[in-house]
Amino acid sequence: MNRSFIAMLGAASLCVLGQSAQGARHTFATSLTALAEGVVSPGTGSAVVKYDGDVRTLTVSIVFADLVAGTTVAHIHAPTAEPNTGNVGVATYPVTFPGFPVGLTEGAYNGTWDLSDPASYTAAFYGNHGSTPETAEAGLLAAMFAGKAYVNIHTTTFPGGEIRGYLASVPDHSPMVLLFAPALAAVVGVRRWMQR
Repeated sequence: MNRSFIAMLGAASLCVLGQSAQGARHTFATSLTALAEGVVSPGTGSAVVKYDGDVRTLTVSIVFADLVAGTTVAHIHAPTAEPNTGNVGVATYPVTFPGFPVGLTEGAYNGTWDLSDPASYTAAFYGNHGSTPETAEAGLLAAMFAGKAYVNIHTTTFPGGEIRGYLASVPDHSPMVLLFAPALAAVVGVRRWMQR
């Protein structure tokens, strides 16, 4: 994938599906960069995180490219002491997002999991946020709204993380919402065409 295509996809994904008027649905997005991780790498990407409070799920969609080495894990870290800066321990899944692809330098991921399941959180995050699924879920959502949560992708060359981005709430009814689905379909189509 070329960088301009990833940049276009990132821009479209940052505008996808804002906060819904019905129920407790919120969308967060970020660009993933090596600069935000504090390393030197041409790696880039974007992430969209959708929270659905009605069914208590979190859906994470990520596209990444140009990583220096193969992926190892990816997750959400939270909460940092200050918004949009700093390091903190992992909040979601003790190892990695369920089904996250390993060994790739470019690719895509989409996964959904149940936030009412205590296994959705690391033991430290769960214990520091009341030791119930409800309080851990509230703590994660609060961190995402406050800009104190980041998505990062770790690789074999950068085991501490190669690219990262701090999550920000996406405004409701963005005019770019309709661009995300075609852009994602284009990524899938291009990847299939290239693999022939």
